[in-house]
Amino acid sequence: MSLVAAATLAGCANPVNKDWFITDGSKSDAVITIAYDEGLLQQAVVDEQAALDMAKNGCKAWGFKNAQALGMPLDKCARRDKLFGCISTRYTQIFQCTN
Repeated sequence: MSLVAAATLAGCANPVNKDWFITDGSKSDAVITIAYDEGLLQQAVVDEQAALDMAKNGCKAWGFKNAQALGMPLDKCARRDKLFGCISTRYTQIFQCTN
C-alpha cells in the first residue's frame, strides 16, 4: 500500500470505545498484562482509569494492595491482510502489583 493511501485511510479513522481485557498474569512475578485491540479504520478511545482499576482488582485477588503501570503501552500487529498489511493492532500494558 502506498504511503498516500495509508495516510488517507488513517485520516478516515472513526473513534471507537474499546474495553481493556486481561491477556496474561503471574502471581509469582506480581504482574498483570491487559490489552485492547484497534482495527484498521478505528481510533480507539480507552479509559486509562479502567485499565488501572482492572489491574488493581487482579492484584488484590492475589493479596497485593495496588498496581502500577510499567512503561508505555506496547503495540503489535495482531492481524495482517495481504492487501492492506496490518488490519488490527493490539496495545498491551503491563502492571506491577505492589503493596
